[in-house]
Amino acid sequence: MTMTSFLRRWSAARSIVRCGWLFALLVLSACAEQAPAPSAEDHARAALERLDGGSLGGGVLEHAAADVSRARQINANDRWVAVASAELVLALGYRSGDAFRGTSYAPEAITHAERLLQPALQADPPIARAYLTQARLQILRGQRRQAWETLNIAYTLQPEHHRPWLLRGVIALQMKDPQRAKTQLDEAERWADSNAAKISVLRQRVRLERSHGTSESELAHLRRIIDIDPSAAHAHGNLGAALLRMKRYEEAVHALERALAIERYPLAEQQLARARRGLASK
Repeated sequence: MTMTSFLRRWSAARSIVRCGWLFALLVLSACAEQAPAPSAEDHARAALERLDGGSLGGGVLEHAAADVSRARQINANDRWVAVASAELVLALGYRSGDAFRGTSYAPEAITHAERLLQPALQADPPIARAYLTQARLQILRGQRRQAWETLNIAYTLQPEHHRPWLLRGVIALQMKDPQRAKTQLDEAERWADSNAAKISVLRQRVRLERSHGTSESELAHLRRIIDIDPSAAHAHGNLGAALLRMKRYEEAVHALERALAIERYPLAEQQLARARRGLASK
């Protein structure tokens, strides 16, 4: 083969390859252009994913509010939009304390969330998440028996979800039934399929151990939460608070200093000062 012939063939091959790449790019471009815009349900689910993440700091509430706003602009009557709207209002109305006590929220937040949720409860076909949110609102109202019945509906609609078990565990804890609470939380942990879900279960295990278990079991669960999310300031802060309550001042100082190194917040600063005073007095 002469050099001229070789170069002609090489040039032809390059043209074929170039055409192949161009064709692939055109196909990808066409696919991208045909991708549907996010629906109201997509935006609502995105908001719920943010709110379920376990922490409401770091712009989570702002991003969730933007998701809900976009969803409502597309279809304010969508059942998932109703759920996300109700959950967002609750998150915005949270003040401090136990997230399953009504006194931890602005009173109008619970009433507003109940009203926003109604379209989702009336939707056909029904969705489990609407009944899970309804059960949470009933727990906040102190309506534990009604909440348990609502959770039975949610379980029927989505039996593989961790949340019916988790909320039953919360109810059992509030009713001071540690054995039933442990059974429900065991199942909740078995079905927990994300780090956020696992942490939500572990937080209730901490409450269970604090009231009905041992100090070491409580600390073990607090440390498991840190293992899952070591960058969460409040996880370290909660460990420090527990150690402070147990008068283990040196360990409390260490945990609270780690919390404040991640994020400064007033409660941890106050607890650190108390732990340091306790350590100095020994």
